[in-house]
Amino acid sequence: MKPNYENYSYKSLLEALNSIDKNAYPERVVEIKSRIQQWFESTEFNAQYQDNNLAMALLVLTAGLIGVYGFLYGNPNDIRRYGGPILLVALPFIYCSGKKKFKVHQKDVCKIDQTGVFRREKNTENTIAWQDVKRAGFVTIKGNTTVWFENQNQQREVGIELNLFDLDSTEVLAFVNFKAKQYGFELFEIGGLGQEKVVIPATNSQKIETQV
Repeated sequence: MKPNYENYSYKSLLEALNSIDKNAYPERVVEIKSRIQQWFESTEFNAQYQDNNLAMALLVLTAGLIGVYGFLYGNPNDIRRYGGPILLVALPFIYCSGKKKFKVHQKDVCKIDQTGVFRREKNTENTIAWQDVKRAGFVTIKGNTTVWFENQNQQREVGIELNLFDLDSTEVLAFVNFKAKQYGFELFEIGGLGQEKVVIPATNSQKIETQV
């Protein structure tokens, strides 16, 4: 039975392309590549600030309970046995701090689409069209990816922490990569030591075909 690639996500399309027998199904390869190109040319990311405070509190609570068990039944000479009780004592403060932060940022939104980038943080709104982007960069620390854009006309930056908006970093970075090639701006990443590595150098804008 032929798969319906119309309903596939970007990640699923890549997986299908990498796993398919290209000699046996050349027409499917063409279709998958076409769908990936359509994804780049039509997709958009529109998200609101996510309240992940409850999940964090449950994680701290679980760790604390495990730690309390170790405190009660573990090696009395192991200083790590005090970690559990400390986590439980700190839990209300962690939860309240998270709720306070969410109250401040609950109206924050971001949008990355075919026209450019939009970010509203508190009462400040910033928009950069793709043709005005000078450089875009990203950094991933402990699994959390931040992407930002520099405006060549006004020397302004727009930054988006993808985990705060529950955005898929693989899809966002692939989309920004495509736009960097399309509009000719530089794309770079920041390494663990704070060093910049250029992923795509600045070029003249050009028609981009899906490269796989």
